[in-house]
Amino acid sequence: MKNLRSVAIVNYMLDKASLGQERLANELFPDQSNPRKKIMRWLKGHDIADNNRSVLLDRFPELEWFFDTPVFEWINPEITLSHDEVLEKLKAFQNQNDKALGYWNLSKYDDFGQHFKTPIICRENTPALAEYGGIDGFVVILGLLRSQKWNHIFLKQHIVQALRAFPHLARHPAFKPNWLSYYAMLKRLRYKLLRVIDDVIPDDYMMKSYVEMDEPYKLWRGANGRVSKSGKFVTTPAPVLMIKEFEHWRP
Repeated sequence: MKNLRSVAIVNYMLDKASLGQERLANELFPDQSNPRKKIMRWLKGHDIADNNRSVLLDRFPELEWFFDTPVFEWINPEITLSHDEVLEKLKAFQNQNDKALGYWNLSKYDDFGQHFKTPIICRENTPALAEYGGIDGFVVILGLLRSQKWNHIFLKQHIVQALRAFPHLARHPAFKPNWLSYYAMLKRLRYKLLRVIDDVIPDDYMMKSYVEMDEPYKLWRGANGRVSKSGKFVTTPAPVLMIKEFEHWRP
């Protein structure tokens, strides 16, 4: 199985350092005769060995997020995860002190994206997680999806909000070159969990426009201004074509 974590890490380094593969490899491994081979292997999806991981972290400490995030396992429907395993990893995103300040505490983990820093009080409030604006809002939604039973009351809401939040991940330079692969996995995960393919139908055209548009992708209420005549907030539609028998979702 191709290791997309390795691919994302290389994409991030190439973008962050603004260097080509050869120059980046020479900077990271100056004592090796052909270090570009490592970069090329990782771009093909080979694992990054522990000794190489320490070298990368010395140069890019923020890569710790990429090594630790469960997004690569949670989005992949081919990987079977136990309920308890997902719940244990979700604890890292919870506010362990004062829940009055919010059930989820994401800002200390995710430095990617434009965040709407407001407390997310309820555990199942996936609309607020999508509107948070960072990748980890999407990651937590995936965790909630993976920890639910197939007939859970919030399952369709979580799937719709995962689709809303997906562009936060897909637009990031580390993930954008392979965003179609992640999107395909998310759609397969939707089918695996719902078991009925037409309960929530993604809008592929709208998703593509969100991922590739030049404007910032912002979901929180008020982020896109108001309609001049009515004064209502301008909202960004969810990238779905149809939601069947769905009562818990709000755009």
